[in-house]
Amino acid sequence: MKSVAYSRAKLTKTAVGCPILAIAGLACLGHVGPFVSAIILIGAVVLVACGVQGARKLFGAATALRYDRDRVTIVTMWSESCVRWSD
Repeated sequence: MKSVAYSRAKLTKTAVGCPILAIAGLACLGHVGPFVSAIILIGAVVLVACGVQGARKLFGAATALRYDRDRVTIVTMWSESCVRWSD
């Protein structure tokens, strides 16, 4: 079975950059209204989750695709699915 890995440089950018962007957004909370603050809080949670997933892929198995002559397995940040080539 052959495999294709995620780019280590992009995973590093995700693991480091997403939490930094979340912190930068949270620093703006005092300067905006309540509606925009809620959007920033939701965005910060999503960015931290993406950063954690990026770090998990960076330090774990960074495989994006695994394939052989029968099927291909697609591994995303959140899930894994297996598809036959005939499909």
